[in-house]
Amino acid sequence: MVAKRILCTLLTASVALSPVAPARADMISTQAAVTGAHGPRDALFSLLSRPEVAGRLAALGVEQRLLQERVAAVTDAEALALATELNLPAGGDYGGGGGGGFGAVLVIVLLIALLIWWVNRSAS
Repeated sequence: MVAKRILCTLLTASVALSPVAPARADMISTQAAVTGAHGPRDALFSLLSRPEVAGRLAALGVEQRLLQERVAAVTDAEALALATELNLPAGGDYGGGGGGGFGAVLVIVLLIALLIWWVNRSAS
């Protein structure tokens, strides 16, 4: 009985403490879909605007303005090849989801439930 109460408490706590992110289902125009508003070039621009990348490039002596001009001048195939080589997502989204934390909590809860089951089985 105590094991069931502990398990229920842990499951309730894991559900209550799990991160909840709102779902995004934005509508886009046909023009944005055809022109690829979130293509590999935008992913490259987003990568170059990140503070740690910009700081490292500035330390190497690369000017941000020249780099942006070079990225704007590459063809779509070159931008796609570079984004693929850098493993950038096509939409330029660099995370923000909370799925990893929920998965870790779920694994911990399941391990605790297995341990409680094993202890109760051994005691019988």
